[in-house]
Amino acid sequence: MIPYTMKKITLYYILLLLVLTNTCFSQIFSGKINNNNQALENISIDIFDYSQNIINKTSDKTGLFDIRLENNKEYIICFSKVGYISYVLSINIIGDYNKNISLNKDNNIPNGMLSSIVSDRVFYTSIEKKNSTQLFDFAKINSLKKADSIKVIFNKIQVYQYRYISNYNFEQEKNEINNLDYTQIPIEKNKIYTELSKIEVEKTKSISIQNQLKTIENTNIEESKTKQGNAQVKRLVNAQEALYKRVYEVAQEYLSDKTKNILMYKLKLLEYNALQKEENNAKDYNTVLYYKKNKLNTLSSAYNFLYRANNSYTKYENYISLYQRSYQEYIELLKYYKGLDDSIQIQTLISSTKNIEPITNLPIINKADTLSNIEDNERQILIEKALLEEERFKNYSINESTKKEDGEDVNITTIKIDIDTYEMISNKRGIVKYFKNTKPISATTYKFETTRKYKDILNSINR
Repeated sequence: MIPYTMKKITLYYILLLLVLTNTCFSQIFSGKINNNNQALENISIDIFDYSQNIINKTSDKTGLFDIRLENNKEYIICFSKVGYISYVLSINIIGDYNKNISLNKDNNIPNGMLSSIVSDRVFYTSIEKKNSTQLFDFAKINSLKKADSIKVIFNKIQVYQYRYISNYNFEQEKNEINNLDYTQIPIEKNKIYTELSKIEVEKTKSISIQNQLKTIENTNIEESKTKQGNAQVKRLVNAQEALYKRVYEVAQEYLSDKTKNILMYKLKLLEYNALQKEENNAKDYNTVLYYKKNKLNTLSSAYNFLYRANNSYTKYENYISLYQRSYQEYIELLKYYKGLDDSIQIQTLISSTKNIEPITNLPIINKADTLSNIEDNERQILIEKALLEEERFKNYSINESTKKEDGEDVNITTIKIDIDTYEMISNKRGIVKYFKNTKPISATTYKFETTRKYKDILNSINR
């Protein structure tokens, strides 16, 4: 039996060995993050190792960061923040290394899309005996030490920058339009028409590119079925490359649809604003009613376009997910083709050529609400009803009280909606009476008229 003192000494040396091991076989990668020499705080720093997001850190108030990395091991590090173009590097160092990171502003937000790829590689050069930075070259990295950069190529940009687009401030847009001078409305509408025309031109180009890529994809798939060895793999690489590019074009098309629907939303708000001004100048009751009806129709149309914009963005996100998957398949095939990877999974794929079909479809999920599976005109009618209901309930109030009635205590629930007052009066014997503006009504009528039926409709739209 080992004496207690010996146990303590043994434990001490084990702990000391762990500390020394950690010190000898790890190093610090540090630096400062800036934009035009201005320190950037709260920059998200993600460290990836073989597809695993193993560490997440942020820069401090002065832009400084430090990361402990294992010695002579490949990592991918992504620096990102809303409003900035992400910077991604591959790193495999020996000893501590300091490097300042400069992030550029993203002037394309909220309308643009920027992909971020691994741009630089920091590594230890055995000749110069030091760590240095060079342009990233996939082929030069030892496959046994390579961090899987696939997950990073479509990194936090998808989460951060597009969240900005998704959370576009429609209420602010609406307020700005409401504050426009009447004479500015036609000018703003013409600007929107110009933008819409540009989108249609770009969409036509995109569809043409998609068709060309689809042809390349199909041709290479068919040719791969008659080839063997590297010639076969080359066709599959070409097919997968065409696929991921085509899926990217489809994703962009949905992003353009979102932009188009936002512009239509703005156009309808401008029309609504003009109708409001006409109503204010109306002299007789019938004319006022005419403009009120048209305003309701225009506003419901605006919110319908807003819904469509959000739904297009949902589809965009789904296709971006497919884009990631199809690109990953491409890189894996490319690695195999260049002899950088002898994956059994790839060999199995190559040996069953007859069944090879690159991933081409991903279930496109509409928004999970009551509006997603109905026709456009039906949706607008529901939105119109919801807007009428919202207007009616905007001064909604409820109050509980008690009083004596025929010598007994009764509980009274009073609900005020618009110009109507509803009462539900109950006593201890379980008798309940319902009233609207002091006149008796049925329980069914009371419940129907005091319950909002279309609230979820408006909640489905990010207004």
